[in-house]
Amino acid sequence: MRFIKPSILLLILVLAACAGQSNYRDMLQSWVGKSSDQLVDVWGGPDSIYQKDDGTKLLTFNRSQLTSSPAYGGMYGSNRGFGVGMGMPFYETEERRCRTTFHVNKAKKITQYQYQGDYCYGADNLAPPKK
Repeated sequence: MRFIKPSILLLILVLAACAGQSNYRDMLQSWVGKSSDQLVDVWGGPDSIYQKDDGTKLLTFNRSQLTSSPAYGGMYGSNRGFGVGMGMPFYETEERRCRTTFHVNKAKKITQYQYQGDYCYGADNLAPPKK
């Protein structure tokens, strides 16, 4: 019975992560057919633009976030005696990234998208405006 509870927790965490990526993918899909001008109005200017020979433009946006969490080091010494002390905390810092690229045709309409990274979730504020 002890092994069931941790496995259920792990399953919930995995499903939550998948749901976040699914929401991000749905938000990106809602941009297909919209104009690149609308995209720039909401997302801001792209970090890079590449124009292919066929006239398609690739607009790439990079998002990143630094997160830090406290971690405590171990204590050193022997197992004899009595002492009072305080462990010194240190912080582990991690950068999370998401690179999203939109393909824009000659008519300035978004035709497809692609994304990669571990920060590709959420971002409800990046959805196209509702009419």
